[in-house]
Amino acid sequence: MSTAGYQNGETLRVVRNEDGSVNHLNLATFIFTRAPYEASAPIPGGHPRQ
Repeated sequence: MSTAGYQNGETLRVVRNEDGSVNHLNLATFIFTRAPYEASAPIPGGHPRQ
């Protein structure tokens, strides 16, 4: 759970690949990745309008 700032009180969730490695972080509706994903790639966690 975030403890400071704009996201205070929001749940931070680690989303893992099948092998246990980290795929991305999910903070409320925000998806954080290490590198930008290509425009043609699927959005981690799905598109928010799906």
